[in-house]
Amino acid sequence: LDINGLKHTILIGESGSGKSVFVQSMLLSIFKNLDKYEKIFLVDFKLVEMVRYQNTNEKIEVVSEINDFVELTEKLNSIMFERYKEMKELNLVNYYGESLLVFIDEFRTIENNNLDKKTKEKMINNLINLLQKSRRRKIFFIFRGQKRDTQNINSSVLSNIMTRIIMKTPSNDNLIKIRGTQEELEESDLNHREIRNFNRGRMFHKDGDTGEKFLIQCPFFNVQDDKHRFYMYKLLSLKDDEILRKIKRMKYVDELIIKRNHKEIDKEEFKRLINEYDLKEKNELNNVLTNNNNYNNENIENIEKIEKNEKVVASFEEEKTEKIEVLTDNNLNNLEEIRLKKWKETNDLQDKTEQSKKRKILFQVKKLIEKNE
Repeated sequence: LDINGLKHTILIGESGSGKSVFVQSMLLSIFKNLDKYEKIFLVDFKLVEMVRYQNTNEKIEVVSEINDFVELTEKLNSIMFERYKEMKELNLVNYYGESLLVFIDEFRTIENNNLDKKTKEKMINNLINLLQKSRRRKIFFIFRGQKRDTQNINSSVLSNIMTRIIMKTPSNDNLIKIRGTQEELEESDLNHREIRNFNRGRMFHKDGDTGEKFLIQCPFFNVQDDKHRFYMYKLLSLKDDEILRKIKRMKYVDELIIKRNHKEIDKEEFKRLINEYDLKEKNELNNVLTNNNNYNNENIENIEKIEKNEKVVASFEEEKTEKIEVLTDNNLNNLEEIRLKKWKETNDLQDKTEQSKKRKILFQVKKLIEKNE
């Protein structure tokens, strides 16, 4: 998939075909190119695959409620229209700014929900409008699911998704509607039986624009492996301590997912336990930060006292000695001016640890200046 020229795409495959691994690998590529995106919406009503990306980056938003998705389709339509107006004013064929990406996990949850008929029709119409007109406005959709039929995805929605990927599937409907007839497949030296027997992570990809066909083996990315998780979060520009907290949270979420799959807890209990965990982590983190700030404030106060005493001594020494202006003195004065300017700049630092660190360095610089070193 070309990150610079995404197309609306649908991914179909049975459970165990490697869809989740492929999705994670694809998201890694997107995260590595995060600067190309204005916003990424990860739609996951089951709260299974995408919950791990909550609160990781300001550009990533996880949508877990159907009503929020309805609002998102309306919002994206408005953005699409605004981008169109801007393109028209500048006489552009394609939008010049960053992309918007919507990834929909298990698309059947869009078709099978508790929305009233009027709201559901409005959502589907918004979605169709976006799929028809949004590409040149750099708004892209990727759908993932197990089975392509009218019970799982609206036929008008599907007809507007031209780039299609199929992984291992026993469904004839999937094979014909997503990948084409037996005759069409044989043009690529591939048949239905081979797709039914695909290895995990194997896929057949057809580009909706060019008609090019690719047989691909997805690289293995294991979200259960801490090394893989660490790499994934590193791409989102998280600090090491934040990553370790995220990995710990993921392990807890994985435990809850197992309980949910075994019907030991429902969706509401699942969300409640996650919220409780997040609140506990937030409180513990705030306590650590408060203690660190108190420690750093004490250090800053001590440094300021030393600095004040140094100034008194320096003033007293100046009264006792004559000022001799030579070239080296002028250079030292210039350095001291720079040092004082840097010291004032530290007043604007929000991070007290960083402020304390820089002031310690500047204090050492003062000592060196005074010793003419």
